[in-house]
Amino acid sequence: MTPRQSTALTMPRRFLPVVAPFLLVILVSSCDDGTTGPGSGVVDNTDFEASASFRFTVPADARSLLVVEGVTGSIKIAGVAESDTVVIIGCRRVKSESVADAEAHLGDLQVLVTSSGTRVDVTTQQPGDTHGRQYIVDYEIIIPASWETSAANVSGNVDVQSVAQDVTVRCTTGLVTVSDCTGDVEVDLTTGDIRLDGIHGSLDVEAVTGNVVAENYLPAGGVCEISLVTGAVTLEIPSTTSATFSAKLVTGLITLIGVTLDGASISPTRVTGTLGSGNGRIDLEAITGAITVTGF
Repeated sequence: MTPRQSTALTMPRRFLPVVAPFLLVILVSSCDDGTTGPGSGVVDNTDFEASASFRFTVPADARSLLVVEGVTGSIKIAGVAESDTVVIIGCRRVKSESVADAEAHLGDLQVLVTSSGTRVDVTTQQPGDTHGRQYIVDYEIIIPASWETSAANVSGNVDVQSVAQDVTVRCTTGLVTVSDCTGDVEVDLTTGDIRLDGIHGSLDVEAVTGNVVAENYLPAGGVCEISLVTGAVTLEIPSTTSATFSAKLVTGLITLIGVTLDGASISPTRVTGTLGSGNGRIDLEAITGAITVTGF
């Protein structure tokens, strides 16, 4: 496997842009919507901070997809059964060498919420050149549990929970957590850790450096693929899991605990075999590290 070199965040292929007029365009507004402050040189430090909270409420109507594009900060998304609205709350923060400078540039950092067709988009907008300032947006979003979710972030943690449809997360640096989801889960992370708990759909995980811990109730015909360059993969599966099984390393150790493979071929760095009737597929791969699979 070749490590991914690009850290540019792009929309997952499954979510192609919808070309239609915006039905809803909302810009953050608050009493601190000042213009860019004086001076454009690089600041000396980021010891001081200015902040402003925000809140949006969007009717769910016939929509079914949330797409979040962050840059720096945390993204938390929770599905709620029977919810008929999308609630987006959070905080915009600018860190600079003085409170006055941070406040002057707080207006440069905005949150754009748009709604079109079946989707709601939440996007962080900030200057391309920060001049040494830190622009941070922390999100907490509540959606109907039946929605699909796509979240992208450059730096910061992403947490998605209680979503019944597919979840896609793309992050450069941070901790990615997905829990109690019944759809398929796709995670693409460059540096950081991934924790997946109570996943009842297929898994597609790619990471460069870090650790992956996953609890996967693989459905019939489902696929669990986890690829890592450097780090540890820990997979927990029910003893009733049915799938062909493959785990391989270049350098490291593979450990199976409470897992019975039919037709097993086992070496320290490669294990293959069949779980149950083989109605599914599990492929685990790392270059350097460890792979541990536990049946429960």
